[in-house]
Amino acid sequence: MTRHRLGVNTWVWTSPLTDATVAALAAQVAGWGFDVLELPVEDPDDWDPKRAAQVLTEHGLGATVCLVMPPGRELVAADPATIRSTQDYLRRVV
Repeated sequence: MTRHRLGVNTWVWTSPLTDATVAALAAQVAGWGFDVLELPVEDPDDWDPKRAAQVLTEHGLGATVCLVMPPGRELVAADPATIRSTQDYLRRVV
C-alpha cells in the first residue's frame, strides 16, 4: 500500500511567511509527523527559497508552494498594468 504524504500550510500559524518562521515551523511540523510544509508566496521577497529548502531538508520535510492571487493580481478582465504586474509576480514565483 502506498503511504500518502501529509502536509500543512504555514497559514495555519502565520502570514506573511518569513525565513525565521520557516525555520521555527519546520522543526515543529516535522516533530508532529507531517511530511510536507506548504509555503505561500504572498510577496516573492518575504522568504528565501534556497534557505527554505535547506531548512526543510534538515528536518526531512518536502515542500509545496502556493500562489497568492488577491484582488489586484489578475490575468483576465483587468487593465494592462494589473495584468503586467500579475505576470511579473508569476514569473518571479516560477
